[in-house]
Amino acid sequence: MNERVFVFRIAQDSDYVKKELKAGRLRQGWGSKLTNLLGVSEDEWIIKQSQRDPFRGSEKYYSSKYKNLSIMLDIKPGDILIIPKAPDYKSFTICRACGGYSFTEPEGFGEDDFYHMIPINLDSIRVYHYHSCENAKIIHAKLRAYQSPLNNVWNEVVKSAAAALLTTAQPTENRSTSDIVTDIKTALFQDNALQRFRNLGNRETEYIVRQIFENLGYECIGNNSFDREGGDADLIFRDNSLSEFFDCGINAEEVSGDIYVQVKNKTGTDAGDLEGITQLLKRTENVADCTKILISTVDKFSDECVRLANRNNILLINGIGFLKLVFKYID
Repeated sequence: MNERVFVFRIAQDSDYVKKELKAGRLRQGWGSKLTNLLGVSEDEWIIKQSQRDPFRGSEKYYSSKYKNLSIMLDIKPGDILIIPKAPDYKSFTICRACGGYSFTEPEGFGEDDFYHMIPINLDSIRVYHYHSCENAKIIHAKLRAYQSPLNNVWNEVVKSAAAALLTTAQPTENRSTSDIVTDIKTALFQDNALQRFRNLGNRETEYIVRQIFENLGYECIGNNSFDREGGDADLIFRDNSLSEFFDCGINAEEVSGDIYVQVKNKTGTDAGDLEGITQLLKRTENVADCTKILISTVDKFSDECVRLANRNNILLINGIGFLKLVFKYID
């Protein structure tokens, strides 16, 4: 991939550096007012540092320092920066640079340090717990390879994970390893497995959904429940916690009463997906308190279906959600 990625370690004990980060200024330590990297060659910089701070082997030491600090000169607008242990030891910050290296006085600091600065795009700043999602765990696992203050990242897996974190929705809570493994299995078998389930037909899909509920401890109290007036629910279950299903759904949030489930075995985008909604609504119109779920093997629900489901608090689970439930709850 073409994205350029850097691991940029900061002083963990400096509240000033963390405050500057929030203001869009990423500052690097070992940056006194005499360490400007601009306008001097590598040899000139090394000689200058060695003269002001002479000790045996100083040129070798400052040569190593220059090679590392000068990585900042390579950072360009749009490059991705991974900042470990920020804002705390269990998290990292990821963002994009919005400019190149500058050597600016750290206003409000009061000491001779942190002149090295990379401006960052405030809108791009994201904070991830190390265990919040698959891509965050990938980065966490690889950080041991990047222990210097500045690090070029050439590993394509890390680069892909970093780019994905900047373009996907940030999780609101940490995800278990089990959930992440389920996602990986789902992605691995998504196309072939989903089509094979579709090939089984609607009745077999209903049996599979029923088994998922029963494996989770739900009691099936009805099936193929028609009201002879257009209302239909393929399965009815006794009320219980539905957290497992809401994790795989794309909308509703409220849970109450018995559970009415309509199951559809479809491909692609079902032009008639409103039928499942209307069947559930008619079947439950005289039920005072219940939860309604439409499970379909479609790739995507129509916009009209989603709007109608949201207005009537019907949980929608598409083909990917169905696969996640199958992989997680059927041995």
